[in-house]
This record gives sequence, structure tokens and C-alpha cells, in this order.
Amino acid sequence: MVLPLTASPSLVIFDCDGVLVDSEKPMHEELRDELELRGISMSFETCLTSFMGKSIEDVIDTAAQLGADLPSNWKAILYERVFERLKQGVEVIPGVPEFVARLKTVGIPFCVVSNGSEKKMQLMLSQHDLWDDFKDNCFSAHTVGIAKPDPGLLRYALDTMNARANQAVIIEDSEIGIKSAENADVPCLIYDPSFGGGSSAVHAKSRFSSMDEISSHLFSFIGDT
Repeated sequence: MVLPLTASPSLVIFDCDGVLVDSEKPMHEELRDELELRGISMSFETCLTSFMGKSIEDVIDTAAQLGADLPSNWKAILYERVFERLKQGVEVIPGVPEFVARLKTVGIPFCVVSNGSEKKMQLMLSQHDLWDDFKDNCFSAHTVGIAKPDPGLLRYALDTMNARANQAVIIEDSEIGIKSAENADVPCLIYDPSFGGGSSAVHAKSRFSSMDEISSHLFSFIGDT
């Protein structure tokens, strides 16, 4: 069950890919093309559904289960390919710079928690002058050794930031990230640009179609409107 935000948070946690930067499309395009070289053909949509939010180890395991013929150094090959694509530039999610600036103005701590590596986060966030805002509070599954949806990664970030689960909020865009929030009992706001509203939608009350909507919802509890 997704816990809704019901009070002003003492900590705002951001996922990185798809929440701070629009990196899901280029990363999964490269993954899809790489898998095709390894004997697995799938659409971009299937690739996104199958791999979005997964750690690199889970990506490798899933690809192997699908029958991909993977060399022993495939992790390094995939990383190099994805990094070269990301170096060409990724867009920041609209509204993120303003959201971060607003949090800084009112003094609410924030951090980033991701299954991706710190190196990848630095590469992407530096393109939009956001790395300095997150570099001291950056929690990567690669460094911590625990990946979403295991709640351990989020709990490690909470402990480091001296925040309780029910006093924090995390912004996620993937089912794996949402499950991680559920497992750690952290309220979650879901960024879903395709969301059209409607009370029948899954997690409808916690799902938003823009970062501006998420920011407005969060700040409605803070009273800074």
C-alpha cells in the first residue's frame, strides 16, 4: 500500500532516473539495442516495462532469464554504451530546478536515492547544475550494496539523514521504486507524466502528472504557497 503524504516532511527523497532527469528513454533504447545484439528482440515499451527501475545485477539476471547470450564482461559493455549516450545530454525533468530551489529556501533537507551508480548520477545532474545540491546526500545501491525494492537502501538513507520513515517522503516513477517505499513505510508521491487522473487509477491520490503538481502538493502541507 502506498502511504500518502499527510504532513509537512522533514526530508524529501528523490529518485534519480525519470524523476530528476529524463534518462529512462535513452538508457532503455541503448539496453534494447544491446539486447538485440545478444539474441533478444523486443519493443522499447517491453524493454521499459521489463527493466525500468532495476539494479544492474537484476538487469543482467532478467536478460539471462530471457535467454540473452551475455559475455562475462557484459556489465562493463552495457555501462560504457549507456554512459556514452548519456554524455550526449539528458533533459532535466521540468520543474525540478525550481522545486529544489524552493526546498533550499525553506530549509527542508533533501537527498537522492537510486539503484544507479554515483558516477552516472554525477554525469547527469552536473549537466543541469544540480550535482552540487545532491553530492553530499547521494545514496546509490552500488555504494550501499542494497538495491530497491529492498527497503534497506531507503532505510540507510533515512538513518544517515536522521529522519524517520513516517516523517519523510520519496518521489518515485517506477513500480520497483514504489515497492521500495512501501517496504520501508515511507510516504510516496508518484511522478507519472502519462497520468490522466481519475479515482479508479491505481494509487490515484498519490500520482501526479508533473513535478509542479508534486511541488504544489508537498508545499501545501508546509504552508509556503
